[in-house]
Amino acid sequence: ELKIRFLNAISVELDMRHNIDCYNEKMLFEFKYELDINSPKVLAQAVYYLNSLKNNGDTIPPYITLVNKDEISIYESNKFTNIYNEDSIFSTGNASNPNQTVINRVNCFINELYFTSSIDDENDFNMIVSTIKSIIRNNVIRPTSISVTNVKRAYNWYVRQLGDYILSSSSSNGVFEFRADAIGKASIISSNVLGNYIIDFQFDNGARRIENISKEVYDSYWRRWERITDPHRAIEVFRTIYDLLGLSDRRTKGQFYTPKNLAEMAWGRIEKCLGKDFYLSGNWRIWDCCAGTGNLEYEIIPDECKQYMYLSTLDIEEVDQLKQKFRIAKGIFQFDFLNGHNSKLPKSLIEDMNNKNIKWLFFINPPYVEAQGKSGVQGGTTESNIQLLMKTSNLGNAAREMFAQFLYRIEKYFKDKYFLGLFSETKFIVSSKFKAYRNWWKPIFKGGFMVNASEHFQCKGNWPLIFSLFDRTSKPMYYTPGDEHWESQNLEYDVFDKETQLLGTKKLIVNNQYTLTLRDYLPKNSRNLVERTPLLKSGISLDDGKQYCNPLAPKDFLGTLVFIGPDFQQQNRCFLASGVVNTNHNNTYLTIDNYKLVLSVSAIYKAPERNWLNNKDFFNYPIRELTETEQADCVLYALISNYNNCATYRFDDGSYITNKLNPLDTSLFDFSNCSNEGKKVFELIKDYLENKVNYKNIDTFLGKGIFLGFYQYKKENENQCLGIPFSNELTEAIEELRKKIEILSKELCLS
Repeated sequence: ELKIRFLNAISVELDMRHNIDCYNEKMLFEFKYELDINSPKVLAQAVYYLNSLKNNGDTIPPYITLVNKDEISIYESNKFTNIYNEDSIFSTGNASNPNQTVINRVNCFINELYFTSSIDDENDFNMIVSTIKSIIRNNVIRPTSISVTNVKRAYNWYVRQLGDYILSSSSSNGVFEFRADAIGKASIISSNVLGNYIIDFQFDNGARRIENISKEVYDSYWRRWERITDPHRAIEVFRTIYDLLGLSDRRTKGQFYTPKNLAEMAWGRIEKCLGKDFYLSGNWRIWDCCAGTGNLEYEIIPDECKQYMYLSTLDIEEVDQLKQKFRIAKGIFQFDFLNGHNSKLPKSLIEDMNNKNIKWLFFINPPYVEAQGKSGVQGGTTESNIQLLMKTSNLGNAAREMFAQFLYRIEKYFKDKYFLGLFSETKFIVSSKFKAYRNWWKPIFKGGFMVNASEHFQCKGNWPLIFSLFDRTSKPMYYTPGDEHWESQNLEYDVFDKETQLLGTKKLIVNNQYTLTLRDYLPKNSRNLVERTPLLKSGISLDDGKQYCNPLAPKDFLGTLVFIGPDFQQQNRCFLASGVVNTNHNNTYLTIDNYKLVLSVSAIYKAPERNWLNNKDFFNYPIRELTETEQADCVLYALISNYNNCATYRFDDGSYITNKLNPLDTSLFDFSNCSNEGKKVFELIKDYLENKVNYKNIDTFLGKGIFLGFYQYKKENENQCLGIPFSNELTEAIEELRKKIEILSKELCLS
């Protein structure tokens, strides 16, 4: 599949002479699926083929192209001329199992790449396709100019190829080095006997650094990209330079670039609430305590306001950047807001803190990272002195959130005399895990707006990011429970699209541990268990690759509904299994007595399409019981949807059994009460299985149950079961049923 997809994309015919994966006069291709293509053994295999081509009098292609599902590496064949011409070293071994001599010889050239890139991203894949076509057509790579639209990809490739040489000394994940190189401020001053370049990087703040970089790798990169020679275009391309910083580093240090239009909208809200020239009284101070490069305030804050402004950042390197932008700011300084002592603050700021007449505005876009435990990808990233204080205050999961840690320190030292303009996730309002935090922190909500985090902030995943304005110039109502305080306010946000056009409003709903959710609607599991035959694929894969299938289940057991929680974030992790699943998931056994209820609940949860706006929504307890027609529609939808992972099991003697969660099992299911949409779907599916697939006469091991896969119609090339395409009428009918249940879901559980 990988080979065909790749060759079709680059318009190359499959030619497998001499058992080569693909060969033509321009390139020799070697494909792997997961095997590391940068290992000397894979390269040695390709060199074996060059020797075979030479001995058979075939043309030696100028390039060797190695491809797996994640990346591509291209070598120039002439690098290996002395190797493939030496027949004696190929007398043992073969291409599939190269001898050690050949492996050792090619290993000397493993880093001498002509070109390399990842291809696991669709945009990168398309770029690679154009690169390969350029090589085949022109025998060289035509370099691409670095522009606003591709600067992130150019940077990512720069770090991928040169990271081993620059990242250990870089404080910016290679961003400043990349920028200097791209605008011609990185000079090759010499080369050494190892074939490396000695490169002098010159930075805007006057600093310089010398690096020793592989000549082959460096040249490989600049074959693909063209440097920027126009200084005005360079300024435009790198206007959002800090958005190029690695995701983990940016999330930890708060270096997300805030788009200018959103910063303007936020400042406009502040001025509307506090008065257009509120700062001119001289009694206000504005502090961005995680300023980064200051793009939240740059070109947004009026000049006459900057004398009252403080900007602090974690990295000393950014202080110079800030001082170049904000020459009249009251105070620009390096400060670790989550660990630093007040004594390290500027004297003027300490004096303002002690002045009872001064009120504060904190205007911030803090980090969004959450600690995931020591073994997680982000393990340990949120540990701080403030986190320890929050833990001693019993603030629960909020202590793991960096943005909450910023708010904690602000509240600790500035309570009763500050306003807060905050970019953040919604979790501190909607999540039950923040109940203790909401009980401790009770500001007055003054409005805000909501945007898509991925569209505006280049975050991973589609989820809502909000700007909120909170008033904390008065004491909170301690006699009012936290969630009651928050619920009593109209937490309604204006919603904007990526062009900042108003789409409407969305009200955030506070959820606490007492809020009844869809989970509470499910029946409790029976403890009257008996032995059962575990069905294939009914377990969850463990770390060692094995699967666990508990053979105990209720006597009238039909399957298991597996889920995480009642929020949209976990929607993809909800499925039906034919065995008893033993994981850290929640699970509910389906039995003869409860299957209608369980399948209905799962359909209500799974039918709505998740998008960025509802990503953080919770499914609450239904406001009424389902009618018979609604329940029948939901049951049918649950059985035909692709989250129904119930399976067929084949015994050693060749016989097999199929799980009962099959829409054509008339002993269990009666769809005569369905709506017109449901009845149409059922009749079309019945015709499909009985007449087109003729599943009753199939005497083969089917893997997943033969009734599965109907809802795959939304995925290209997957709208078929057992090799027979679905009709447009069937796919359209299923979509109409889904929409009907989605409307029901919003009415009952998402209001």
